[in-house]
Amino acid sequence: MKKTLLATSALVGASLLAAPAHAGTVGSKDLMNVTLGGVFWFSAYVKDEDVSAANGRGYGFTVSESEIHIGASATADNGIKYGVNIELGAGAADNTNADEAYAFLDSDSWGRIELGDQDDATNRMQLGSWNALKGAGGSFGGLGDLNTVFGGVGGFGDGFLARSDWQVFTTSDDTKATYFSPRFSGFQIGASWTPDTGETSGGAATADADNDGDFENVLGLSANYVGKFDNVGVGVSFGWEHGSDETAAGAENEDLDIWGVGGKVDFAGFTIGAN
Repeated sequence: MKKTLLATSALVGASLLAAPAHAGTVGSKDLMNVTLGGVFWFSAYVKDEDVSAANGRGYGFTVSESEIHIGASATADNGIKYGVNIELGAGAADNTNADEAYAFLDSDSWGRIELGDQDDATNRMQLGSWNALKGAGGSFGGLGDLNTVFGGVGGFGDGFLARSDWQVFTTSDDTKATYFSPRFSGFQIGASWTPDTGETSGGAATADADNDGDFENVLGLSANYVGKFDNVGVGVSFGWEHGSDETAAGAENEDLDIWGVGGKVDFAGFTIGAN
């Protein structure tokens, strides 16, 4: 039996509106390579609003996100890459230990399959304004969530649907199966199937009730194109999701049917995005 000691080093990056920090890769021969990284957002804010309720002192500090990312991967003799990825919530107020947890198979010839808790293909392939924004502000929320007006809705998509995330689409990190094709001539397609939007890892597949207002059998389909013409980069995307509403007794909710389009243009170090 082989015994291998893997020494890890902690990597912490902290700055105002800092980008994610990633550590290196360790491994040994036929064992899986393990990566350790994460993200830490620290912000100082000042705000002044006409609505004073819950506005507090009008300034403060916030750690809007802190996560530890762990990955393990290896490549089989036939060239197929396989592994697992787990994102752990590291904030003192995090209600769950894990954010994302999934396994994957990846091949240059037939594409990539992911199984577990991860964002839908429609979410991850969508292009738009967030491609032009960095830091903890912008269209995905961040500092905008500090607003007390407009019901506290400060970011695009927040509150738009009960299970929405910052890119409109609805299944977030619910347990699913996802496929991405290889990219041919700039084009790629993706598909996800989520049996129940109330299910995440750690529970039995039949544990969630089927009349609680979640969505079931959510099919997500997406396609995008990215290319470059001279010194101008171009990207466009389309995504669509459909699922059955698990209507509670007496409720009259419609089934899920949502779509999104977006694009971005890169030139001379600038990016313009719309969705």
